[in-house]
Amino acid sequence: MKNEPHLMAYSLKNIAVAIDFSDSSLQALQTAAWLAQKHKAQLQLLYVKEAEKISSLVADEDSSQKTGVVHALRQAIFHQFDVEPGLAELFGTPSSEIIKWTNQHPCDLLLMGSHGWSGSRECHIGTNAYQVLKYSACPVLLIPATAKPLAFEKILIALKPLAGTMHLFKMVRDIFNPEASVELLQHSYGRQVHHKQFSATYMQELLFEIDNGRGYDPFLHNQEEDIAAETIEAAQEKKADVLVLAPSLGRLSKIGYVDPEVQKLVNQANMPVLYLMNSSFFRTDQR
Repeated sequence: MKNEPHLMAYSLKNIAVAIDFSDSSLQALQTAAWLAQKHKAQLQLLYVKEAEKISSLVADEDSSQKTGVVHALRQAIFHQFDVEPGLAELFGTPSSEIIKWTNQHPCDLLLMGSHGWSGSRECHIGTNAYQVLKYSACPVLLIPATAKPLAFEKILIALKPLAGTMHLFKMVRDIFNPEASVELLQHSYGRQVHHKQFSATYMQELLFEIDNGRGYDPFLHNQEEDIAAETIEAAQEKKADVLVLAPSLGRLSKIGYVDPEVQKLVNQANMPVLYLMNSSFFRTDQR
């Protein structure tokens, strides 16, 4: 094949999952264990004891009971997935401690529930989940309590046209499912609009080549402002199992900032979301 892109295999070696006993965090734990088994990766459970809640005797007793539950969960994961997770017991504000841990330890992927023990508010993910998205440099996979069984057969990647999309395409399939159907939802802003048809044709040809002739149909939504509504509509239409937010999607992507349209999208997605906006190891220059 002429000018075939060299696409490196992607695997996860270190996976972390934050647990707080909420329904969504237990779903995240199941997904993390499944991924750890699939990739033969190390799995680390992050359990944060909030400082203000461990000062009284009653709170200490409750904390001790929860620690026992954590150990029981570790045993259950071992028996179900043949994965022996490690445990990091942290103390403080959950989002701060989780971010600090992932910055200080090898972490290729962090999973957490989209809503914690305090439950969900309409059109808002949990406070801790949002803070982690803002400041975590490793990819974050948010799992809602309503997540489907572990399949990940249909993947939707929301992005703006960019170099390195083929690497992103292969990366998400390597993570989730090599046989998954992957579609690209390309958004265009202002002056990029006139490039959209060329971009779609070019991407379709390359993806057809690198995927053994199976072929994919990158489809475009050209509204310049309402990224969230367009993306959610497409995800529902395609019955996607997971939505991937590429680093190029926001108008401005940097640590500590979530583009308002992207924030709206994450809040309303109601499906597993792989957030790559801050990812320090997403590269477009791999050769």
